[in-house]
Amino acid sequence: MKKAFIIFGLVILTTPLRAGLFDSDDQFNLQAAGEGRVYRIDRKTGEVLLIMGDKSQVVAGTESIPRPFLERLSSFLSGSESNGSFRNFPDITHGKFKYTLMAWWHRGTAHYRFSIYPGKDIPAAVLQQKITEKPFSSFNLSFQNQTGFSIHETSILLNSLARVVDDKNELQYYEYQGDIASSFFDFMQIESWNTTLPLER
Repeated sequence: MKKAFIIFGLVILTTPLRAGLFDSDDQFNLQAAGEGRVYRIDRKTGEVLLIMGDKSQVVAGTESIPRPFLERLSSFLSGSESNGSFRNFPDITHGKFKYTLMAWWHRGTAHYRFSIYPGKDIPAAVLQQKITEKPFSSFNLSFQNQTGFSIHETSILLNSLARVVDDKNELQYYEYQGDIASSFFDFMQIESWNTTLPLER
């Protein structure tokens, strides 16, 4: 009888860890992280606790963290990398041009792809002229959290932008691929982005 009780108790304790289920009041989410580690995410306070055997460590503070961050975090920890770590950010339209940004996180690095497109009815030659007239000018990309605080910022030279052409070698747009050292939690907290690209100046 004693052995049966222990086995039953073990099933009750480990099932939520494997399934990543929420408890009855929807406050905590437990996610297995491999190698005997478990993350406990508190949806109400934003605290993220890393549990390793009989030890635990707070890896994200108790400040209020928006639900989108927690959903991305939960998705990533459950193995859904396409939903958790790959990010398409809203486009920015500035004058005659459109800027796009996508980013993904892998092993301590945030990788990103920044692209510049000519606007509707704007010839690609106009974009090319703007890019090439001041090739040594630089601009910044900044990544912000929900309060507008800059989590990461990087500087890019105009002459480092790559031309993307079609099969007739005609310019379609410019792009830049880069990376920034970033913690997993910093990357998950990015909510918006901006650029100081001076094409309209």
